[in-house]
Amino acid sequence: MSICCPKCGSFRVVKDDRYRTLGTAAGGVGGAAAGLSNIGVGAAAGAAIGSVVPVLGSAIGALTGGLVGAVTGAVSGAALGHKAGHALDNRHGRHLYRCRNCGKLFAA
Repeated sequence: MSICCPKCGSFRVVKDDRYRTLGTAAGGVGGAAAGLSNIGVGAAAGAAIGSVVPVLGSAIGALTGGLVGAVTGAVSGAALGHKAGHALDNRHGRHLYRCRNCGKLFAA
């Protein structure tokens, strides 16, 4: 089923999900920042686990622990931002579309 623009009649219509995209990006950046702010905790845990092998193990463990915290924070933040953006995109229970010819935003 093709969706037609109600203003100009064009079939060049795309789904408008800008809030979902924005929420995913903002959530990912915020989650990574939150993960990096707790890098000390992850690094300490990684160093403790890596202390089985003397010097090199604790250094690699600290680096890995900090990176894992940042990555998991970014992923969980992006997922949360995606859900929030999806809720904003579908405020009235309908999907929003944008015409590429005239720029009209409409629900279908």
